[in-house]
Amino acid sequence: MTQKLYGGKEIKPLEVMMNRFVMDYSVDITTAFNGLLDYIIGYFDPMGAPIEGWPFKREQNNRMYEMMYQYIQIMDEQLAHKQWFDAWGDLFMALYANGADKNQFFTPPSLVNMMTEVAMEGLGEPTGDVRGFGRRHIINDPSCGSSRNLLAGFSKYVYLYDRKPYLSGEDIDSLCCKMSAVNMMMHGCFGEVVCHNTLAEPDKVRLGYIINETMYPIPSDLPSIRRSTNPADFACTSAMFIMRRKNEESRTKAPPETPPPVSKTEEKERKKPAQLTL
Repeated sequence: MTQKLYGGKEIKPLEVMMNRFVMDYSVDITTAFNGLLDYIIGYFDPMGAPIEGWPFKREQNNRMYEMMYQYIQIMDEQLAHKQWFDAWGDLFMALYANGADKNQFFTPPSLVNMMTEVAMEGLGEPTGDVRGFGRRHIINDPSCGSSRNLLAGFSKYVYLYDRKPYLSGEDIDSLCCKMSAVNMMMHGCFGEVVCHNTLAEPDKVRLGYIINETMYPIPSDLPSIRRSTNPADFACTSAMFIMRRKNEESRTKAPPETPPPVSKTEEKERKKPAQLTL
């Protein structure tokens, strides 16, 4: 029986490899998809930190490398004639039957580009340095998904202003954050991705990624993704983290001592005019 494929022709080679991996090793699609993202993030981690809880063996690692290589080839082909391309979002929709299995649907590229055209005109000068990346505008998406809006905003900004903005993506879904991190790295973006609840825990970081810090301030062709859980490392959490810490410190300080009550007799004595003696 011929296997049904849902993705576009651009990502079909990677979709086929992923489905074969799932069948050959009897793993679920989420484990395989998550594993490939972790493999790529670990491969480009400048700190060389080991991946916690890595479930795969040598033969499976070799297959992961082949899939990563296939992904890089796809991106090279697509970015040669497109401003941006979200391979991960397309692959996710394909592997999860167009998103229905997880009730997640990503915005169509045509709609993303239209919204970007409306939002990106008429920006003023950036006001300050951003997390070690120099003076830059920040483009933020508090529910970034696979970062389609951020990628489109990045491409439009570079076209209009001939310099890179700083991208800040946030999402409650760790899989979306990993897709965003790899997407941003492959597009040469400067930025961050933070996994947290932007409403309930805006100053906390469950898992975060700093993107392409190896490319600034000295221009290089060395992409990178560095993992961190420190709120002070991220533009979207650092200000609130510092504010919360100051509030906690003020609450823990001992209240000022109140003077003992003064009796009525002592109060009358204090009110008497001072007598000068010669």
